[in-house]
Amino acid sequence: MRRSEFTDAQIAAILDQVSNGSPVEEVCRSHGISPATYYQWESKLAAKASAEPDQYEKLQKENIRLKKMYAELALKHAELQDFLKKSYQHR
Repeated sequence: MRRSEFTDAQIAAILDQVSNGSPVEEVCRSHGISPATYYQWESKLAAKASAEPDQYEKLQKENIRLKKMYAELALKHAELQDFLKKSYQHR
């Protein structure tokens, strides 16, 4: 599969031009792409946008799980530090 000569940022800028009201044919002509290419890019962007909320939820859940794990480990660490201080004070 051939790699596009446009970067993701350039593709996003082209898609934004159309969403701001410019006709698809005019934007495609000015950038040297076919309307079919434009619509392929648009569909790929829509697929990415629909996957982002799911990914965001997964990251939030993972973040909550890691925060809980850190809190438990911090408590255990504090308990061990207190125990060591008490055991060295008695010697």
